[in-house]
Formats: sequence, structure tokens, C-alpha cells
Amino acid sequence: MSHSHRNHDLARSKSLALDPMLQSGRGNLGRGNLGRGNLGRGNLGQSNDFSDFTVFSGQNRSRSYAADRGSGRSSRRVAVDSNGDRIRKKDWAARFLNLSARTVDDYENYDFSQANAIHNLGDRNKQGKIAAQLEFDFGRRSSPEGVNSSNFAMEAQTRIRLGKGRFYRLTSQSDDGIRFLFKDRKTQDTITELEGDWDNRKLSDPAYTQIITAVQGGGYDFAVQYFERQGVSAANVTLERVNLEGEVTTTGLNLRTSASTLDSSISDVLTQGEQFRIIRQVQSDDDPTYRNWYQVVTRDQQRGYVVADASFVNIVGEADTVITVGDDTVVPPTLPPDVSDPVTPPNDSTDSTNGLISSKVWITADDKIAVRNNKDISGLELGRLTPGTPVNILGEATGGRYLNSFDLWYNIEVDLNGTTQTGYVAAYYVERPDFDGTFGTAISKNSSAYAGHLDEAINARLDPKNSSYKPLIEAAASRYDWLAPSVVAGIGSRESAWGRFLSPTGPSGTGDGGHGRGLMQIDDRYHPSFINSGLWTDAKSNINYAIDNVLSQSYDYLDANTNLEGKDLLRGAIAAYNAGLSSVTLALSQGLDIDYYTTGQDYSWDVLNRAGWFQSHGWA
Repeated sequence: MSHSHRNHDLARSKSLALDPMLQSGRGNLGRGNLGRGNLGRGNLGQSNDFSDFTVFSGQNRSRSYAADRGSGRSSRRVAVDSNGDRIRKKDWAARFLNLSARTVDDYENYDFSQANAIHNLGDRNKQGKIAAQLEFDFGRRSSPEGVNSSNFAMEAQTRIRLGKGRFYRLTSQSDDGIRFLFKDRKTQDTITELEGDWDNRKLSDPAYTQIITAVQGGGYDFAVQYFERQGVSAANVTLERVNLEGEVTTTGLNLRTSASTLDSSISDVLTQGEQFRIIRQVQSDDDPTYRNWYQVVTRDQQRGYVVADASFVNIVGEADTVITVGDDTVVPPTLPPDVSDPVTPPNDSTDSTNGLISSKVWITADDKIAVRNNKDISGLELGRLTPGTPVNILGEATGGRYLNSFDLWYNIEVDLNGTTQTGYVAAYYVERPDFDGTFGTAISKNSSAYAGHLDEAINARLDPKNSSYKPLIEAAASRYDWLAPSVVAGIGSRESAWGRFLSPTGPSGTGDGGHGRGLMQIDDRYHPSFINSGLWTDAKSNINYAIDNVLSQSYDYLDANTNLEGKDLLRGAIAAYNAGLSSVTLALSQGLDIDYYTTGQDYSWDVLNRAGWFQSHGWA
């Protein structure tokens, strides 16, 4: 890179150094915004016409797969259509087996790597709170080409994302039997199996429903297994994020300060029949008796943890048993090592001591970041690290400020020229390898630079109509299974410091030379109808419009039209909020970082960094 910089840790070309802490409204809603309702979905619906779907007969199986990487009941091979194009991981790739009346329901002996036919059943239909939906109706004796009209089995699989500890309702109706698998998206190993309703059932029979949650957030492959004996062949499956209410079923239930009976205090005792809102399910680090816990908010707004056990808690309106996807083994807490420079263990937003140097270092002069002997940019440089370099995080410490008033540093252990050394690196440039729905932050928990942002988001001191923005933020985020309130809080922090950087201050203020309107800085040049309605001055309307009409539509477009997944997909939507979809897709087509055309070339990273800081203050 040809940029010149005063310091490699500051790492920003002067022509791009627009500090959002000082120049409010620079990161406004971008160009190329999508209109509502323009994103088509290829859902199969009730049609029996398979002319639009890919079919392979048993004789052509050699053309239907890429290289085989595994064996067993499920195939890891990649299905392709009749033109040799791969079936997208976001579509339903359905493999069919022709069987006999004796073997059709014997799923233990299914081998879908030897499928007789493969079809693309269309898009997974992800939208809003729906993580995936599959609907098909083959009718009577109208099965797809290459598939028996009776006595066949199918496994339809698609890629989904589950939020860590969030709740999803799985609902299905079918004729005949149906069951479900959640798989590791990389190895294709089955993580969790649900027996569903594996019987000779009819569509008119009561629907199967089950609440699930996941130990780890991120991408999974979701498979629907189905068998048909004879007659009507149809099913409708929906996996949808839901909010749960709990009710105490025992005489008294302790509300604790943390998810453990061993190392926490009792903040209250909930009485029988008392109801509360369940935020998420978490796992205890040290309690061998009660592993799963609910993080809850009571009717009087107390926050805490209760044991997630059907003996104590009834899930209102749902089956009491919640199935947990993933390994629920208790991992003992890791004690911080004894290091000479006093540091604290990594905060709650860092659940692993391992990290990687982030691709964010591309904004430095040489695409590297310094390791120093002290937690300040004036410290002696011990070496420079490239993206992807593994580091062992020993702890964290508040130190000298860098970039946008970030002040958190990691004390790390790293291999430098064949020698293991310890030193400090700016926390902003370190990423965990697996995204689980929590975000790291380079801002110390007690940072004075951001305290006002948090205070305004919680207390809305500049807004005479609202006592807090937090309920509005949580309500907007709850409509989407991929969006956390902390991310919305991070956007509002970057855009306007929740009204503190606007003129005049508060929800009716403007920024960006008068073009950015309100808390979320809706740009009057690209959203004239909303601006002319006058609703932009209302905090709730402003937040809802920003999320429903801009951020979510960018997310849906990128989800349907790119290969972005997980954290990168979320980053893409956030970057488009600032620079527009056309800028994000241009950066992707040029092999550039998602943030390349955003304000400061760091918009999405900065928002997620702020989101991590809000999470350190208890935000979901």
C-alpha cells in the first residue's frame, strides 16, 4: 500500500481519517438502497412442475457430485445441476433413494452418497425471523424424475445460522414420516438428531413442534429426512426464531447473579406461577449438576439466571423440553497465567484464549500490525504480524489510545522469528477464529470516550418522549434472527452517539451537513418519502426504518446473491448501511475488504467493535 502514516498503529490515510467521534453523521445511509419487496424467493410451494429443478438419474450420478470427501449415511459431496452448476448452499439440495416397502423407513441404513436422483428444491426462504422453510407437494404418483412414486426416502439440506443461546421453533406437517439433523457445516458430522414424527402420518395429523437452541452460534447444515410409502407425498417445515416466556412451577426458584449454584449469589426468590422473559440459554462453566441456565428478565425488570430445567420452569405455550444443538460438555474455567505486567483475564466478550491477527490490518502501511513491549503506541516494537497469524491471548489491559479512542490492548504470546515472545498488540486487530454471536472490543469497559453513548441509549436524556431507547432497539432487533440489539446500539453509536453529536442534540437533530436525519442518520437524498413524512424525528420510527428498510434488506440481498456467511454477511449489511449495496458488491468483485468504500474504510468493523463494548455492559 502506498499510504503514508504517522504511526502504524493509527494506520489510516489522512484523506480517509474521518473520526466518527469528532465528525458525526459521516457514516450515513448509502447509495443503491433496495426498495421493499424486490427480493424474490425461489420457494417450491405446492407446484408439481419440476421443469425448474435439477434432476439426476441413477445412471448419471458421476456427474452429480464434486470430489467425494466422506462416506456414511450422509454425503458431503456437492450437488450440481444439469448444466454442471453447483446447487447453492443456501438452496435445498435434495437427495433421493429408491427403496422397498421393507427398507423405506430404515433411516439407520440410508446412504445418501448413493442417491438415485438429486433436485434443487429452491431457496431456503430465509426472511425476518424465519431461518429456513421447506415446502413441497409431489401429489400422488407425481414424484420427481428418477424417483419412485412410492417407497422412497429424501434428505433435503440447506445452510442456516443459529444465534448462540437463542430459541427457535421447529414445526412440521408431513405425509409420511419426517425427522431432522443438524450437522457441522465443515465436516458434515451430525451434531444433533431429532426423531420428529417418523411414522405413517397424514398432513391432517397434529403438527410436530420442538423448541431448539444452540450451544455455539454460527453456521450449521440443517437436513430434513423424509420417507414416503404410498399416496400423497408432501411436507411443510419451518424453523423460526421465537421469544419465550417462562413460568415458575416449583414453590420457589432462585434468581442468581450468574449461571451457577457454586459461584454466584441469590438476588431474589421467584414464587410459583411468577412469569419472566427468557433472553437466551447459557451453559455454566463450573456447575456439574445444573449445566443449562436461562438468562431472564422478571416482570419488575430484574435480570439474572435461573436453572433451565422442566422441573422448575414451564415454557409458556410450548413444550417444556428445549433441545440443545451441539456439545454441552462443561469446560472448566481457564485461570489467567502469571505475567509480569498486571493484566486482567479477557472480558466476557472473548470466550477463547486463542486469536488470529485480523484482516483489518490491511489499512496499515504494510498490511501488518506491531507487537510492542508496552500497551501504548510509543512502546518498543518487537515485531510485526501479518493477517492470520495465530496468537495466544494471555490477558487484556487498558493502555494508550489509538484510532477512534480505542484503549484496550491484549497481552499476547506469539512466535516471532522462531522464538516465542510475549508483548502487547492493539486489541482491535485481533479476531477469534469462530464467530458465535459475541463480538470482541478494543474499548475498555470503563472508557470515558463512550460512556455518554451508553448513557443516552439507556436513559434517552435528550428525548422528552422516551425514557430509554433500549426497549426500542431490542424490539427492532428481535424481528431478525441474525441481528443482536448490541449491533443496533453500535450503529447508533457510530452514526450519532445516540443523538449527542447531532445539531440540535437529540432525536430531531441532523448531521452530515443536514442530510443525515435523526438518531440513525437516515439520508434525505435517498429516503425522501420517509423524511417528508416527518417521522424521522421520532426515535422509534427512525430506528425501525433504519433496520427494516435499510439494514435488513441489504442483509437479505447479500444473503441471496453472494457467498457471504455469518460474521462476514453481517459486516456486509452494516457496510452497505453506510456506503450502499453497490459499493459493497463492487469491493467484493474487486477482491477488496468489505469496508473498502465505507467512511474511514472501517465502518462495519467499528460498529461491531462498539457492539462488543455494549455487550460488555450486558447488552445481548
